[in-house]
Amino acid sequence: MCVVSTTTDVELADASVFKRKVEMQVPITFTDLTYSVQIKKETKVILNGLDGCFMPGRMCALFGPSGCGKSSLMDVLSGRKNSGTIGGTIRFDGAAVKQCDLKHICGYVEQFDNLVEDLTVEQMLMYTAELKLPKLPTAEKEARVEEVIKLLQLQSCRGTIIGGALVKGISGGQKKRVNIGLALITRPPILFLDEPTTGLDSAMADEVVGIMSFLASQGRTVVATVHSPTASAFSLFDDLVMLREGQLVYAGPCGDAASSYFEKEVGLRPLELGESLPEWLVDTTSSHEVNEVLLSERAKLLHQKRLAGRGGHEASELSADGLAKTYKASAVFGEMSARRNELHGDGSKPCVKVPAHLRRANPFQCVWILLKYRADEQLRRVEVALCPRRIRRRRRSGGHPVAAAALALVASSVQRAARRQDGGRHRRCGGGEGGGRGQDGGRPQRGGGEARLAERCVEAGGIAGLSSRQEA
Repeated sequence: MCVVSTTTDVELADASVFKRKVEMQVPITFTDLTYSVQIKKETKVILNGLDGCFMPGRMCALFGPSGCGKSSLMDVLSGRKNSGTIGGTIRFDGAAVKQCDLKHICGYVEQFDNLVEDLTVEQMLMYTAELKLPKLPTAEKEARVEEVIKLLQLQSCRGTIIGGALVKGISGGQKKRVNIGLALITRPPILFLDEPTTGLDSAMADEVVGIMSFLASQGRTVVATVHSPTASAFSLFDDLVMLREGQLVYAGPCGDAASSYFEKEVGLRPLELGESLPEWLVDTTSSHEVNEVLLSERAKLLHQKRLAGRGGHEASELSADGLAKTYKASAVFGEMSARRNELHGDGSKPCVKVPAHLRRANPFQCVWILLKYRADEQLRRVEVALCPRRIRRRRRSGGHPVAAAALALVASSVQRAARRQDGGRHRRCGGGEGGGRGQDGGRPQRGGGEARLAERCVEAGGIAGLSSRQEA
């Protein structure tokens, strides 16, 4: 008997999500890029004359020790720096982009989670879609949310609350994917990520970087800062940009090409079999002097191994100035410069136009959206508090503001009546176990079923609600 397999419309829709390419591919080029800030009466240079390019369809790692300028470079390119002095030329697909338009073509994933703990994963994505895409119809917003959920493999936790320190919710890897999803709602051609693997174990880190690699394969320009990645996660990056003290010491292909450059051009020891490439780069290029008196015997052996890895170079030879000078004299820099000059253009190309539907919500719309979601959450809490066994269905966001406000007013009235009743009992009876004051002379302690019900209602539908810290 022959069984003929058929493909359903749902399976075809899922396949189209993974095969979809971005609408436009945007390379990033910059020449002689500088960034400095004023500290009291001194000027501190954070980025010093950087040249480079980031290509669409490739994932680039910004790598280097702490304080080398990785996050600052990414913030300058994405238009998030509103202080300090920026110099040089930055172009997107060979054209200049207005500062106010950068946020529409660039998605940015911050290092720390900035999620609303009381919302589910699906509600959080829809909340972001309403803030960032107010002019799109609701059906289109829901379609984009569904696309992001399938793209980031969040189907299993779409109805789970995000949670926080006191409320159990989704895992750390799922939170990182939700953060990436918030940036993907607008379908940006460029995606910046600030240390996406920080705080994750090796399995979660590999999973997140694997998703980033897939997003780059759809034609996006993906740039991520990495601090201490695992070897497996680091191997998924296509390009590597390495900084030291605000200077560019390497920009080229990642993997064997990077290790070959530092072995042949810089003269470092070869990469040992099974040794992690990012750890090898940090060990061999580190110029920090260590006081051996403060080291244990095992730490001294590790320090001697690091010194041997320098290939006989002194610490001054592996300084930021020395490494930057060596790189600018190499063939790798020549190849990168030729590719950058080809994409950079002469500046005559018109500015990138931002579609009208990417204009974000105005302040009045933001306040209304926030109140709507807050009222919806308050209504859910009141319903669960009053009849927890009957609440079995998960409601989508959209809210019942009037009903939530009415229930909150009723709960507040019950609370005030209970307080008056407890206060009268305290005055008549001179305190006691049910309605007396606490040992610290504070508010009267609640007593009786009515007072406890009032407290429960107010906690569910009172002031506590959504946080307004979500960026519009």
